[in-house]
Amino acid sequence: MSFTQLRSLKKRALIPLLLEFQDTCEESLAAVAGMFSSKAKGIEWSLDSDASNAAVLVASEAHAITLAIEGLLGVVFTVATLTDEAVDMGELDSPRCESDPPAKLTGRTALLCVSMVDSMWLTILDALSFILAKSQGEAIILEILKGYQAFTQACGILHAVEPLNSFLASLCKFTIGIPVEVEKRR
Repeated sequence: MSFTQLRSLKKRALIPLLLEFQDTCEESLAAVAGMFSSKAKGIEWSLDSDASNAAVLVASEAHAITLAIEGLLGVVFTVATLTDEAVDMGELDSPRCESDPPAKLTGRTALLCVSMVDSMWLTILDALSFILAKSQGEAIILEILKGYQAFTQACGILHAVEPLNSFLASLCKFTIGIPVEVEKRR
């Protein structure tokens, strides 16, 4: 299977998730933002037993979305942590080292990290950028940006140029897009 076919397959696997997320009502997105905000404040979230059926439906959908986002971020932070461990074990050069082109990777952890980044970066980028575009609330946006930062740093350490450039370009797109959207609202 060629790289292009693999990218196409990965994008098709993400489409059902994105279509379901696009159909999500504004109430659910606001509830997701509230859940992340509560988590950031250290408040445990729970559903009121006297809630109406509509509230239960919104809360259930919001809880499922929150779990999916947390799962995605868990994968991102795992890659970042493994990359840091590979640096600590001497399998990779520290990002502060100026060196010639990267040497061939031989350590198991470094090879695992490169393999994970190569196989997942496009799907992770699509998911994170989509979630960032749809998110409401400061807490969820901060978590997504932390995920961007962690994965981008791991790509830099691993000398994964295409994923690194793609993540940075995506961040730039959101940075540039924000002032335009604010002006439209005025």
